[in-house]
Amino acid sequence: MKRLDTSLFREIDLFRSLTDAEIKTIINAHENGSNEHASRHVIFKENYPGNYMYIVLDGFVELFVKTEIGGKDTCIATKNEGEYFGENVVLTLKPVNYTATAITAVPCTLFKIHKKYVVSVAGNVRESFPPDKVRDVVLKIPIFNGLGRDEIRTIREWTALVDYKEGSYIFQPGDQADKMYVVQQGRIELSSLDDSGNTVITASEGPGEYFGEEALLPGGDDKHNNFAKATVDTRLICVPKDIFKSLLERDTAIVDHIKMVQNLRKLKMKNPRSSAPRNQN
Repeated sequence: MKRLDTSLFREIDLFRSLTDAEIKTIINAHENGSNEHASRHVIFKENYPGNYMYIVLDGFVELFVKTEIGGKDTCIATKNEGEYFGENVVLTLKPVNYTATAITAVPCTLFKIHKKYVVSVAGNVRESFPPDKVRDVVLKIPIFNGLGRDEIRTIREWTALVDYKEGSYIFQPGDQADKMYVVQQGRIELSSLDDSGNTVITASEGPGEYFGEEALLPGGDDKHNNFAKATVDTRLICVPKDIFKSLLERDTAIVDHIKMVQNLRKLKMKNPRSSAPRNQN
């Protein structure tokens, strides 16, 4: 079982910059605490109002999203000892729903943390900034949880807004990848060619969703291997490669999150009616 102490919290990017006293405040708060759960226990359900994030101390938890394919829930991620989930609901005091269903796969011990403590000692960086159309979109995406105060303050300086007309290509196979993209408005389509040279649509992303990150993941050659095209007039927020890669270095769990998003993309293409944007756990 993972030991619940300050070192465990420092493995989580959201809490890494906190002092020992701030971490102990979270650990000792009466709303927070460790609980044991039997196998197949539902921790929370998709679209339910959320107030807590969870750290797995023992066992493992599976995250599911509901599809209309056979009427079954589909597992999109597994969270093991030392990993966390449900963090998307605790970054603001505003009402936020869970974006997946969390179920224990075996008997588990989980430490739950109420959102008010995360906002008071970690999330206040985000709450303190005035509304901004670019900042607000970017900060809703979990892979950007690790942005520091200066990075958030200067977000307009290191991002760029680029408009694409309907039918325009953002990138094609072999193009150098020097940025990832977040859709501010409009819609893009990702596609590739099959062995017969036919176009196969692999994803469709709308406002609040991101793409182009695959080419920047560890082990890649920083080149795109698919097509990205605007299907309507579209505005994109461009995030430089060095910012994205620095976030990967700060929190290796980002790669797991990205894999979960990629699984959701595949599900959405099989089930087009489930195409509403999500901010995944």
